[in-house]
Amino acid sequence: MYITLAIGVVLGCSLVCNFRQRARARRMREEARRAAVAAALERAAVERRLAESEERFEWYAEHTENVVFRMAVPAGNHTYLNRAAIAYYGCSREELLANPALALQVLHPDHHQEFFRQWESIVSGRGCTPTEKEFRAFAKGGEIRWMEPHVRVVNDAQGNPAALEGLVRDVTEQRRTAHALRDTEEHLRRAQEVARIGSWHYDRKADTLRCSAKTCQITGYPEDMEVAPPHMLALTHPEDRERVDAAWAGALTGTPLDLEFRILTADTGEERWVYNRSEAEFDGDGECVVVTGVLLDITDRKRLEETLIQSQKMEAVGLLAGGVAHDFNNVLSVIMGYAELASDRCAQGRSPRPEIGQILDATERARQLVRQIAAFNRKTETRREPVLLNGEIAAIGEVWRRVLPRAVRLEFSLAPGLRPVSADPVQMHQVLMNLANNAVDAMQGAGLLTVATENARFDAQRCACCGTPLRGDWVRVSVADTGGGISPERLGRIFDSFYTTKEEGQGTGLGLYMVREIVTAHGGHVLCHSVSGEGSRFEVLLPPLSGEALPSPAPAPESAVPRGGGETILLVEDEPELAEINAAFLETGGYRVVTASNGAAALSFYGKYWPEVAAVVSDLNMPGMPASEYLRCLYEVNPETRLLTVSGFFSADQSLGRVPSGKARFLGKPYTRDDLLRALGALLGGGSGAAD
Repeated sequence: MYITLAIGVVLGCSLVCNFRQRARARRMREEARRAAVAAALERAAVERRLAESEERFEWYAEHTENVVFRMAVPAGNHTYLNRAAIAYYGCSREELLANPALALQVLHPDHHQEFFRQWESIVSGRGCTPTEKEFRAFAKGGEIRWMEPHVRVVNDAQGNPAALEGLVRDVTEQRRTAHALRDTEEHLRRAQEVARIGSWHYDRKADTLRCSAKTCQITGYPEDMEVAPPHMLALTHPEDRERVDAAWAGALTGTPLDLEFRILTADTGEERWVYNRSEAEFDGDGECVVVTGVLLDITDRKRLEETLIQSQKMEAVGLLAGGVAHDFNNVLSVIMGYAELASDRCAQGRSPRPEIGQILDATERARQLVRQIAAFNRKTETRREPVLLNGEIAAIGEVWRRVLPRAVRLEFSLAPGLRPVSADPVQMHQVLMNLANNAVDAMQGAGLLTVATENARFDAQRCACCGTPLRGDWVRVSVADTGGGISPERLGRIFDSFYTTKEEGQGTGLGLYMVREIVTAHGGHVLCHSVSGEGSRFEVLLPPLSGEALPSPAPAPESAVPRGGGETILLVEDEPELAEINAAFLETGGYRVVTASNGAAALSFYGKYWPEVAAVVSDLNMPGMPASEYLRCLYEVNPETRLLTVSGFFSADQSLGRVPSGKARFLGKPYTRDDLLRALGALLGGGSGAAD
């Protein structure tokens, strides 16, 4: 019984174990089946996504204008070419896929070597190496195009190169545009160089200023230097700085900058004249964001204008000369007459003092006439001083009355209490002379010339020439004639240089042009009102100085004439009579005098005895030796030479500008004994500058 039971138990356990094993096997088979299903589903999903990706890729590839390709490695055959590639090669897709050499044929021979080098690098596993970005290829029809490649290597699971994928862009038009832009920039650079025009661009928000090469050349800055606006403005000549700063401030608020001014170059400090024109751009809030402008070197034009100004001065001097000649002949007659009377008195044993006094008075009148002409011909820079135009007009009116044709009547209407102006008297004379000449020519020698002055005020009127508002106070000078007038079509051009309404050979066309240039430089305006058949009226408007009138200067006290203490003076004068007179002047003034008749003799003596010479009194016009050479040699002997230059030709600025060092004064001819002694006394006392 027990045996049977044991056998039953063993058989039961065996059956249970078999059942469990079969169940476990069933579960494993079920799990394997589910895993296989999941894997299949995953593969299907991946394949579906891959197919979708391939579909999207092909869609994009087929709709782009760029060449898209895939190439097997190392076989070298194309596995994919998009529609753009087929159109570019000009062959069928089947031909290109079957024959890879067809694709290579479009590559320009100059790039074959580089292609094979890159292919060898890819096949060997080194990948794409750096190469030129763009290459040339033959398009359909044989046209050469520039292409830009973008290529990558695709590796297999083992990391070996399996394919080469890429996109190739046609950049021919971009290259042509870039070349055209470079050509345009080069042409612009050359044009700016020829025309002496530079350009600049100011980004206000970034506070950066970009200048063209010509702008840098004009200003003296290196081309690679970043220039900020304050540095550029700092180049402005000190005398022009205030109005340039004001114009720049106006440009930032919308007023176009249109200005001529002087600069001192950054590299050499050379003075140049420039013309600057610029306009600003504003954002939606009204803030200035950009200012763009041009810079023109007008130095040569300004020098030409100076020459023209001098020419106009001489043209005016032609009218002035008649009156001066009349006055000078009168002076000479007085001198000659009183000299004869003095001689008669000496012969009779009587004192000639009264006649000598009259001779001295006459010579002073002659001196003033000479100075008037010399001042009119002055070539120095404009000198501003307070001027009462009524007095200047009255003075020049005396000349007009003597030289105007008898059939031309002259009338003045000078307003009392005329306000003073800051002006150069000589240039104001030139303006008045040019306007008078123009009026006389317009009347053909017969008519009424009227000159009037007044204090004027404008509220809304604008300048007819430039459109500038004329609001405020002005001093107005009017010159009117009763000539034939100016036609409307000519009225707009009368201030242009070289424009004239006169017959050929009858005028230069510079008179009215120089009137406008001078008046504009003084901060004023010139207006013209004309009616055909009735005449013309020119109005000069100048800004007045503050105050209603100029105070009358108190007469300067007559300074005592200094005397020497036996100092040795080297007198250099080539005119024997003047040498004798000047030596006598100096000796009576208490000096010991040594004379030399030319520059060579003066230098010879001075080289030997300069420690004993207290000062040199010398004319600048020395025969056989330029003044600059003479002065250079003089100061090489003694850099501390005290020099009194006298001249009837050079001005004070011209004379003292030739002095390289030391202390010097200038005395213009003619002069009196007291003038000479005062100038020499001031020199020996340490003064420096021009004598009256």
